[in-house]
Amino acid sequence: MTDEAWEKGDLRTNPMIVDSIRVKLLYDTVADGKQIEKGALGTVVHALTPKIYNKAGTSPYFANVDLDDGTRIRVPHRALIILKG
Repeated sequence: MTDEAWEKGDLRTNPMIVDSIRVKLLYDTVADGKQIEKGALGTVVHALTPKIYNKAGTSPYFANVDLDDGTRIRVPHRALIILKG
């Protein structure tokens, strides 16, 4: 299982990612031992969850997102796109 969200999306913090907004996953990720495909839709529940360890050049935060299927994923901000309206 590959976690493209953390490989490709762990860049700067996106200040537009805030609690209660609807988002779409841009890259495949892994949650609870299963592969989550890109394109999954969900709602941000904790936008600024601090990382325990932060690699240089990456965001000190990640987002907790509850997907529409009930799965919670933890991904970097740049692995998400905000849905309009």
